[in-house]
Amino acid sequence: MSTSDPDDGVVAGEAIEPGLVARLADHVLLIELDGEGVIYDECTGAVHLLNPTATAIASCLDGSSNLEDLVRDLAHRFSTDANVVGRDVTELLRSLDRHHLIHGVVEQTVDKP
Repeated sequence: MSTSDPDDGVVAGEAIEPGLVARLADHVLLIELDGEGVIYDECTGAVHLLNPTATAIASCLDGSSNLEDLVRDLAHRFSTDANVVGRDVTELLRSLDRHHLIHGVVEQTVDKP
């Protein structure tokens, strides 16, 4: 596994691909209340409001599942088309990345002979 940006571990927006394993940055708090979420950035003091869909996605960003598995699990959980979920997840990850709120690594694929 390698980080997309060795200097800070933040995923570059163009590096969001199926093998990405993302987690919220250490300086980020996610607070959920009645299905909606608030992300608080301890470094900047910024507050980001999340709708229920974004909250569900953000709550899964714990560094344990790659993007492909995350999309499949959320699509099953919400009985929604995986393509739609994939677009929502990618859009949220790009937004979180722009604000330096996630860290991630891209899993290395192994070519099988």
